[in-house]
Amino acid sequence: MKTVIIEDEKAAVRNLTSLLNEVKPEAEIIAILDSINSTIEWFGIHPMPELVFMDIHLADGSAFEIFDHISITCPIIFTTAYDEYALRAFKVNSIDYLLKPIGKEDIEHAFEKLDNLQDTIPENGSRRENKEEELLHLIHSLKKQENYKTHFLIPIKGDKLLPVSIDMIQLFYIKDCQVKAVLT
Repeated sequence: MKTVIIEDEKAAVRNLTSLLNEVKPEAEIIAILDSINSTIEWFGIHPMPELVFMDIHLADGSAFEIFDHISITCPIIFTTAYDEYALRAFKVNSIDYLLKPIGKEDIEHAFEKLDNLQDTIPENGSRRENKEEELLHLIHSLKKQENYKTHFLIPIKGDKLLPVSIDMIQLFYIKDCQVKAVLT
């Protein structure tokens, strides 16, 4: 698995490299990038890796600036000491958000998520195509379920119920903890 690490702290790079070698020895680290500029440049001339580990705070700014210049279409695992960027991270192909210090269990769990995700992707399809297909299927199934009520059963004297067409109901209101209907 061709992997890129985007991290400016040498100790964090050593830790992540060590954990990757231990947890996923088949992961091949093809680049270690330490800035926004080097990342933009690298992705401009190299093919897309299979996975990216990305710190958010880099020496020359926020890693989110990278996405203003290039599109990273492979899964991204964010590694950071800050938890306030989690929502933003998941808007840019993130599959996990690991808080430093990162441990072996964190990496194992992230790869488990990646494996589960890859199991749902068709061999010749991309994540985006798969998601679009799922959304279309969901919309189609929701349209089938448009079972709007045409009648309400309104209790009348005793235990009798009166079916009333929605066309006959002007409004509902609550009085004395009971729902009342005003009919036309």
